[in-house]
Amino acid sequence: MSATHDIASIAAFISYLSALRAGGQTSTVTFSTNYVVADWDAARELKELTLSMSFDEFTVFPAFEVMRLVSVSRGNCFIVIITDGGWQNIEEAISLLEKISEQGHGVFIFQLPGGNYPDRIELIRRSSIPKIYKVDNPETDLQDLVLSETMRTYKAFLT
Repeated sequence: MSATHDIASIAAFISYLSALRAGGQTSTVTFSTNYVVADWDAARELKELTLSMSFDEFTVFPAFEVMRLVSVSRGNCFIVIITDGGWQNIEEAISLLEKISEQGHGVFIFQLPGGNYPDRIELIRRSSIPKIYKVDNPETDLQDLVLSETMRTYKAFLT
């Protein structure tokens, strides 16, 4: 996913800033083999720094950390995941994301090109996660898709 990191980072910022401006509680997670989390009460600067990080390693989705964040949130969460789908722990991650979704939280996966993971992508697509977007051309489509979902969630165009 390194080829599209900057584009994905900008899309993540769109979601983060829209939630912030709508008065929402925010946390951010960047993941690869390791992950960095800026918890709900972390400083804005740390959250923004987290969104800009790139590790360029294997990808392990921090499912238990996302579950922890959801469990301590004050309400329903709007979870945006931008990925090429090459998660090493795909079955564990999907299972936890399905549980999070069943609890009423919004889980939105934006699947980017970049890796050759057809089996893992198929597992994501067959899951019961309601919103999975295949983004063939991130340079032209990703930011608009994330903004559209954010507007639907927060019911406003935030500038």
